[in-house]
Amino acid sequence: MRSNEGSSLAEFGPALGILLLSVFFPLLDMIMLGFSYCQCMTLNSLQLQKAAELPTAAAQAPNGPVLQALPDAWQHTGLGAFVKLTEPPTTAVAYQDARGSDRYVIVSTTFSVSPFLNIPIIPGIPALSAPATFTISGKRVVEDPTS
Repeated sequence: MRSNEGSSLAEFGPALGILLLSVFFPLLDMIMLGFSYCQCMTLNSLQLQKAAELPTAAAQAPNGPVLQALPDAWQHTGLGAFVKLTEPPTTAVAYQDARGSDRYVIVSTTFSVSPFLNIPIIPGIPALSAPATFTISGKRVVEDPTS
């Protein structure tokens, strides 16, 4: 007769490996993607706030504070330094006239974030084995619509 002792221990190793590969590491990637998205929203909010304060020419300047200075500072300091970008974020600033004397500024920022851990089981899945690209857009009333 064969003994049944130790049979569950023999199944634990392969089960743990399957659990780690199919649940834990993808979940860790999704958590880091959520963290990265929140930090990208923070950058877009800062850019939107700055663009609402500045004149149109300064907000749309390629080397100005909205398009270059804020993204550079965000990438190298604080929590933005932990976001794994594949390329620097690109920003577009547009204006929209509203009824009356109001004017809106629209800031759209596009990010391409690489996964925290590259899981090559199935290639080409954004945020697991390929970079995820998303665009965050915000709209705010311009403080001085005459500028």
